[in-house]
Amino acid sequence: MKKFHFAFALGAGILLSPLASAAEGTFCSSAVTTGNPGNDKMIYTCGNGMKGTLPELYKLGWRAATYHVYQSADVTNDRTYAVIVLEKL
Repeated sequence: MKKFHFAFALGAGILLSPLASAAEGTFCSSAVTTGNPGNDKMIYTCGNGMKGTLPELYKLGWRAATYHVYQSADVTNDRTYAVIVLEKL
């Protein structure tokens, strides 16, 4: 019987942990730029219709779960853009 209680408590702890509590998520990307997209002035457009800079999106209760910067393979064409996945807790 003790094994059952331990397994139940362990399972409930995993299900109720903060890691599993994200309620919403959305995918956002920046405009293509020739500079560094990782700054506080870059505007991101999200799949759910939201737009804003990272500080503005944080004020709305969103946080970045992932952040990736992509750069063109053509060295003569210095183009970069950023993609982020936001989650709201």
